[in-house]
Amino acid sequence: MTDEIADQITQLATQIKNLSTETVKKPTLVYFDIIGICWPIRCLLHLNNVDYDLTQISISQWSYRDAKGEQSLKSCFRNGHMPLYVDSEVQLNQSNIIMMHLGDKYNLIGDNPTERLAALEVMAQAYDALFHFSGLFQTNIKIGISEDEFNARLNAFLGKGTWGVLSRGYQ
Repeated sequence: MTDEIADQITQLATQIKNLSTETVKKPTLVYFDIIGICWPIRCLLHLNNVDYDLTQISISQWSYRDAKGEQSLKSCFRNGHMPLYVDSEVQLNQSNIIMMHLGDKYNLIGDNPTERLAALEVMAQAYDALFHFSGLFQTNIKIGISEDEFNARLNAFLGKGTWGVLSRGYQ
């Protein structure tokens, strides 16, 4: 089983390392197999009818350590984080920068500097709401916690249970 996982990680790492502006046949997005901060990027691609490849990585694949304790998937990314977006023009590794690029490319980020700043402000607020304040990230992580703790986090996110009622959940 461990050899199978190691082979899977090696293949995935090779696939990702081979992505470049010269090698992609169509835009490619690499992210976890969760909604997360990649969702707005996927929405922008969908709204513009962009045919793209999506490579999804599980949390267990991402956190896999080889016999030397190294996390080979993380080394495939310039900053050790996802998402990664590659098309024939760019190779980007930050969600807000990817969204800015797609907004510019598809004329969705304002017609003047004031509108552009307003769009960037909304992007920053959406990122904060989704990632930092919503609890969404915590509801996607199940490794190392009990089912009861996971369900408590999910209920809080949905506005249920003691913490959910107090925080009003994601609303």
